[in-house]
Amino acid sequence: MASSPPSAALSGAVKGYCGYVEHTNAPLRRREAATGTITVIFSFGPRMRVDGVLHDSFVAGLSDVPVTTEHGGVQNGLELKLTPLGARRLFGVPMHELVNRVVALDDLLGTGTLLEELAEARGWEARFARVDAELTQRLGAAPAPHLAVRAAYARLVATRGMIAVGVLAGELGWDAAREESELDAWAREAAEEGLALR
Repeated sequence: MASSPPSAALSGAVKGYCGYVEHTNAPLRRREAATGTITVIFSFGPRMRVDGVLHDSFVAGLSDVPVTTEHGGVQNGLELKLTPLGARRLFGVPMHELVNRVVALDDLLGTGTLLEELAEARGWEARFARVDAELTQRLGAAPAPHLAVRAAYARLVATRGMIAVGVLAGELGWDAAREESELDAWAREAAEEGLALR
């Protein structure tokens, strides 16, 4: 197993990369905990099951329940973890559409020859560098989230989601004097980013 942080240009969007090759003496089943990140799997080996469904390369959205993963004794791939803000920019879909779902990678992100390039690359460092370059290009072309959404996400992370909506709104300068339509627009964008406001 190998891991790497993303380049500084991807800070706030990508949490990190992990490359893995696993061989077990028998099929293996794991219970995976719920997570506040979006997981992308570039699969180089046999397909794996997630909650009983076979998948090649895939995206697992934000989750509030654990899932069961299974493989027949071999798995080989590259995993990257995205923040909700990074995933929204990369895939161009609201995060609530991916909650508790596993979706084929090509359904969200046309990979072209990227998967083949990664599989044929010499070593994990080369693979991480290739993914990093691809994400830097794609995210560089994507619109940045609204400043208020970025600030809200940062506070949610800092407080582990335990901040009241009214308190968060006050910290962001949103009060009764703000036009309701402006607040509604912010709330819609926050919902699209997958922010679990309480």
